Amino acid sequence: MAVLAALLAGGVAQASAQPQLPPGWGAYHWGGAHGEDAMQRLAGAQGQLAAQGFTTARLVLSPRLRNGRPADNPYGLRIDASAPGCAPTDPFLPCAIRQPAVQAAIAPPALRTVVLTAYDAAAIGAQGESARYLDPDFWRDDAGRDAVRREYRELTLALYQTQQRSGKTFVIASWEADNQAYCGAFLRYAQDAALRRQCGDLSTRAQALGALREWFRARQAGIREGRALAAAAGLGGMTVADGIEFNANTLTYDYRVDGRPMPSVLRDIVPALRPDVVLYSAYDSQHRGAMAGDLRQLRDWLATAAPGALFGIGEFGWRGQGTDFLAATRLLATAQEVLQVGLPIVVLWAAFDPPGDPPAHDYGMLNADATPRRVLRMLQDCLVPAPPVSTPPDATPRQRARETCH
Repeated sequence: MAVLAALLAGGVAQASAQPQLPPGWGAYHWGGAHGEDAMQRLAGAQGQLAAQGFTTARLVLSPRLRNGRPADNPYGLRIDASAPGCAPTDPFLPCAIRQPAVQAAIAPPALRTVVLTAYDAAAIGAQGESARYLDPDFWRDDAGRDAVRREYRELTLALYQTQQRSGKTFVIASWEADNQAYCGAFLRYAQDAALRRQCGDLSTRAQALGALREWFRARQAGIREGRALAAAAGLGGMTVADGIEFNANTLTYDYRVDGRPMPSVLRDIVPALRPDVVLYSAYDSQHRGAMAGDLRQLRDWLATAAPGALFGIGEFGWRGQGTDFLAATRLLATAQEVLQVGLPIVVLWAAFDPPGDPPAHDYGMLNADATPRRVLRMLQDCLVPAPPVSTPPDATPRQRARETCH
């Protein structure tokens, strides 16, 4: 409940300057901004997002950032292996969070919540070359479990040391866990027999989910240890929370293979661990046209299944919304549904067009040079109540748009 109180308290204040968005809303920053270095591509771009009214950020921290492939390092981070604590044999996350560009990106005062899609070197390797966290054998070794726990403990402590008294909330989460357990594609697994033959039957997926549960358990233990160490050192004035993201709404929809229910993160992991924050990558409900009703049902169920856990959206958005007007209006309609439910964390996909997306897949709220797109202006115009004044005859198009929205 302390995490909920911190988030709600932090989300009340809006940046005083226009434009604005609803409190707690953010855009997933998975690269895509112009710039020669990380200060421009990460910190500068995140500052532009904050200036547009986003009070939540979502960033990626993974050992893949240092494998040398540009596609895996969209922020342009150059992690000096000779720096203290940053050698390839050292835990990755405490080093990454201390990088000047990362610290600058999470520093804007208007930014109240930061969701980190975080992966540790202990479970995926020094350069992200493996996925040991999905292997049940990895969790039979106490050394591996302890290494994961220590990495999140040190990440948490580093956040308290660098961000104390900031009033911010940091949620340590990961990418869509159902997809991770089903070879990257939960929904396709349910529909595609060829993928099932390649990926393994439901018993193997249950084992993968069991391994994921142990990974989240070790992360949670490390975060709690880090919080205790920070409290003992007198560090505070901010919050670090553990989070789990799911993407299959198995509460509302019945997913089966050969008549057998598919094991899922929502039903098989979340109630067992009761994380501080539960995030929903909400395409399952978005594409069914049932966003508001599904969100309310999930929120109410979690109040009993994982009491004390905060519920929010980790990702949603429509293909083409960044450049196509009809897709943008579809996003606006979905966003208005989400707004009805009043969630304290809502993350749009995406801040910029991520690297590798062809033009037909444009999702970005901003262009690569950080100028806002029409889709963002529509959200700003229509999601935040305008002052109750009549529109003057010489009103600008944006003023008239606000009058139309409300």
